[in-house]
Amino acid sequence: MGTGKGGAYMGNESTLNVDPFAASIVGTGTWGEKYQAPTSEYYKAAAAGITGTGATLWANIEGMAPEVATNICGSDSLRGQTTKTRLDRQIQQTGLSVKKNISFMWDPYFTCKVNGTGPTLLENLVANGGDPIINDSAANPATGALTVYGYNLTGSSIKIKYTTPLGQVQERTATVTSHNPNYGQTAANGDFRLESATVNFGAYSLGSGKYYMLYVTNGDGKTNKGFYSKLY
Repeated sequence: MGTGKGGAYMGNESTLNVDPFAASIVGTGTWGEKYQAPTSEYYKAAAAGITGTGATLWANIEGMAPEVATNICGSDSLRGQTTKTRLDRQIQQTGLSVKKNISFMWDPYFTCKVNGTGPTLLENLVANGGDPIINDSAANPATGALTVYGYNLTGSSIKIKYTTPLGQVQERTATVTSHNPNYGQTAANGDFRLESATVNFGAYSLGSGKYYMLYVTNGDGKTNKGFYSKLY
């Protein structure tokens, strides 16, 4: 993400245009045209490849972005300041595949003011560090249950937008009924700090081969900034 070589996008975003940061490296076009696959697929493949070896998979969350006119942050003409949303999207891409997320302190990108004005990335992280992040989910339309795996899920309500087998677009919202803040500490897959949260929407009809979108608002009133969808 920091050099434009990887793309953090969801499956149903493959036909959308790449963001300006990526476009500065790969040119204009869609995510699906410019990248072989989202980064999440590479993590899944790496996790499968080391199964049984005793190795542990870590993810490097890149704390900078390709430089464009809106994120100039120093004398380096190749790199500029990234955004909290891009960091969240990178974390989402790790899914349940990695056991630890790390990020190098790319000075001055965490601490500089873009073009000399505005908050630093560090200030944005402090102010918005409690935003929910959705890494994965498991839907069971027959029972109405849906479980989200991610971060900052305490006191959450979850909204689902989905398409029925007849092509109708619908949405439902429910309050979390079961929250496990220590999910990642005992789970076979996923980062140590991952949480899980389950809601029950009541039975709903979700079309096979259709994407559903999730939006989480936690007890602090913060909603995920990184878009999340999954193919059912």
